[in-house]
Amino acid sequence: MIAQSGDAYAVSLRPWQTDDVTFLAALMEDPDVRRFVGGPVERDEALRRALSHTDNLPWGYFVVMTGSEPVGTLTFDRKRGPWEVSFQLARLAWGRGVMSDALVLGIAWFRAERPDERLIAVTQIRNTAARRTIERSGGVPESEFEQYGEQQVQYAL
Repeated sequence: MIAQSGDAYAVSLRPWQTDDVTFLAALMEDPDVRRFVGGPVERDEALRRALSHTDNLPWGYFVVMTGSEPVGTLTFDRKRGPWEVSFQLARLAWGRGVMSDALVLGIAWFRAERPDERLIAVTQIRNTAARRTIERSGGVPESEFEQYGEQQVQYAL
């Protein structure tokens, strides 16, 4: 376990594991979870992607846990130059502040690991839930742009 919050949901982060493949694929297949990130992925492709990451774990890829249950992902990648944090949360955990807690934990972990590196988050302007989560976690909007035919907002964290 990387970090744990002290709230009632006991949110924690841990690295992806081979046992997570089915959970990770299910997140990728869910049209609601994937509504703002390219839509659902077909089962075979979702399983292939999940397995490829768990077999060769990238730095900064975490499963978000509440108690002993996986409920989401939090990942750190270099997509646009600076480090970028991304997240997905299973519907069963929506609306409870789980991802806000997970993002705060993840940002603290990142700052300890890479104190001098820039960190951003990007989401569609119309993804109000993700925007609220990022802003509650200290994100400050810094620019807007169009990508994938949608208006995006980039936050500094």
